Amino acid sequence: MAHLARLLLAAAACSGAFGADPDPADIVRRAVANDEQAKNAAALPYSLTERQRTRNLDEAGGVKSVSARSRDIRMPDYLKHRERYRRAIREIPEAFVFRLSHEETVNLRPCFVIEISPRPGFQPVDRFSKLFGQLRGRLWIDKAEYRWVKLEAELTETVTFGWILVRIHRGSRARLTQELVNNEAWLPREMWYRASVRIGLVSLRGFETEARYGDYRIEAPPSPASP
Repeated sequence: MAHLARLLLAAAACSGAFGADPDPADIVRRAVANDEQAKNAAALPYSLTERQRTRNLDEAGGVKSVSARSRDIRMPDYLKHRERYRRAIREIPEAFVFRLSHEETVNLRPCFVIEISPRPGFQPVDRFSKLFGQLRGRLWIDKAEYRWVKLEAELTETVTFGWILVRIHRGSRARLTQELVNNEAWLPREMWYRASVRIGLVSLRGFETEARYGDYRIEAPPSPASP
């Protein structure tokens, strides 16, 4: 499920302005093209802190244990990690049906709200895009900066991966948010997901993970080497 959340985080960088009544499919197509052409150069000098908390759940949803960690992340490393999902991101315009639902203000920013649902007959190419056939959700797209602000998604059917039969069960959900920092860089703010995963025939794991990002800071360039 972490793969699903990160894929959604990478895939949701949607943008585009198309007048008073924009076509949501065009918004997404242009967003994917923009994401290919620009790797968010303004974010590259940044680093940030991730604070993550995971609750391991039993089959009834009760909490078995809780773990937490905190780490610093450099944006070049974060963006490099996203590259593994690039091929799946290119499939998004063909994978979904898009509907412009309404407009809504999030964190004082006017947004388009776009609903997504699987496109009948879609044949995935990348292993991560296999999730798209069972995924429904919403995107909140900033109308001024044309970047995503929030995403919510849920698996409507169980999805199986690989020869060891990793199954991500129906009802697994993810929520992602990002924000504009220093009026120049869109950076992650929150990643939350709750999932039930079976590995092989006997190992069943349920968990809920929340990661919050903050302490955004610009890294000083390295000092030139002494002669």
